Amino acid sequence: MQITITARHMALTDAIEDYVKSKINRFAKREEIAGTVDITLSVDKQEHVAHLTSRVRGREIHCCVSKDDLYAAIDALSDKFGRQIDSAKGRSGPRGAIAVKHMPIEQDLIEQG
Repeated sequence: MQITITARHMALTDAIEDYVKSKINRFAKREEIAGTVDITLSVDKQEHVAHLTSRVRGREIHCCVSKDDLYAAIDALSDKFGRQIDSAKGRSGPRGAIAVKHMPIEQDLIEQG
């Protein structure tokens, strides 16, 4: 997993970059995340906004959080990303159960009965 961090209207310090990487790297163990995680940090009218874009199981995930504090926005973004990964993981299986009338009939059972 490759993490790309971009800062708009603010300076990206080493401390901020290390903090973001430490929060997002906890998801690196999950095999669902493929490719890159793009994070954009910006300041809009005294609010710190954090955007995240990634692909999880073939689906594009977008997260956006705005808070008064940059570190609080990064924490909330990390939590939201974790919830969306879990949600995408739950959707990956087959939808619904197979109806009994559509189940294949075993030939051995037909010959015995």
